[in-house]
Amino acid sequence: MKETSPSQASRSPKGLRFTVTECKDEEANLLASRISLSSTVNWKRVLVTILTVGIDLAKNIFPVLSDWHASQHWHKPSGIHSLLMHDRLYRSHLAIGSQLESMDIHKAACIYLLFGELFGMQTEIHQTNAPPPEDRLRDAERSQATILAAARDEFSEHGLGGARMDRIALRAGLNKRLIYYYFEDKEQLFRAVLEKAYLHIRQEELQLKLLGLKPVDAIRRLVEFTWNYYLEHPEFLTLLNSANLHRARHLAESDRVREMNSPLVATLGEILERGRKDGSFRGGVDPVQLYVSIAGLAYFYLSNNHTLSAIFGRDLMTPKAHNERLSHMCDVILGYVLVS
Repeated sequence: MKETSPSQASRSPKGLRFTVTECKDEEANLLASRISLSSTVNWKRVLVTILTVGIDLAKNIFPVLSDWHASQHWHKPSGIHSLLMHDRLYRSHLAIGSQLESMDIHKAACIYLLFGELFGMQTEIHQTNAPPPEDRLRDAERSQATILAAARDEFSEHGLGGARMDRIALRAGLNKRLIYYYFEDKEQLFRAVLEKAYLHIRQEELQLKLLGLKPVDAIRRLVEFTWNYYLEHPEFLTLLNSANLHRARHLAESDRVREMNSPLVATLGEILERGRKDGSFRGGVDPVQLYVSIAGLAYFYLSNNHTLSAIFGRDLMTPKAHNERLSHMCDVILGYVLVS
């Protein structure tokens, strides 16, 4: 939320007027939609104010103002500077004088707006250049994508059990309450991250256009892609490790993941059938079993490379070792499906 300095009207009897431009406070809009509007208080404005000045500061403000209102000790300052600099009772009761004195004029104006909404002071806010609905939708989509990327990194580094929502919010540079709004809790967020991870690999596989290749070339291309994708996306493997640790209950709850994988199985089945008809592949090959073998040959090697390197006294992650492994995988898979 960008804001200009209060106008001269801020000292008028009508109260404070300040201009807000490019108001895109998504969190305030979302939270406001959950608040009952039966009260005469404009809760959306209150939420914008709280989110702008900070929830910790707002929690200090509310009890003090409530006490003042109840005891009729509250009086309306003549202007924002009076509020900040001359109301000694305000600062002493609030016990956050140092925060107020160092506060920029934007936050000070928001506090003034909060007072007006809660206690009937005449305040006014003028908004210009409000974003159209399609811009707000894009903002929401960007926020969710940012959250998912941050959560992916957090889950891949610490697992589901060790991941912390505070760190995810910090990584994303967003308020933690916004994460809970979109994803409810850590379990739902983990499921969304898994869905996103599977969506990405399935989308990348579609770019291979396997049905346009000869059956042998298509299988070889899929093996090469799977190996290289796992190498380039180690976070995918660690997410799978975490999902398996929890018995894949998050994936079991997701219809989207099953829908994503069905086209892959169908494509692989069509390639195998074409190979059988042209005499290059043997019959009776289960496409699911074949894909599990392809993924397993890559997954086990990479996810266990530290222990395997230590046991056999060989660095299995050198470029030469990678090339040897990929060649071996192609030989194993093609050796299984080709007619001998």
